[in-house]
Amino acid sequence: MGRTPYTASAVSVLAAIDILIRRLGWPPSTREICTEAGLKSTSTVQWHMDSLESAGLIVTGGRGSPRALRITTSGLAALEVLKLTPAEKQA
Repeated sequence: MGRTPYTASAVSVLAAIDILIRRLGWPPSTREICTEAGLKSTSTVQWHMDSLESAGLIVTGGRGSPRALRITTSGLAALEVLKLTPAEKQA
């Protein structure tokens, strides 16, 4: 059985990636995503990113290319439908 990318934490990671790319102008590091999403473990963020990539919501360059990251058209559409940001999740 596959992992579903639509848990609250995974969506928070997706939203954090979107926010950081817009703010920084380039793909964020795993640690930056942790901070923005309100998570403590980089391995948890990586696990969610693997799920998001398997679902086709993000594309990464693999573990050897840490900042090769982008949100796909499907990922942007999911964010639009869910309209969830890390700040909204915490409220």
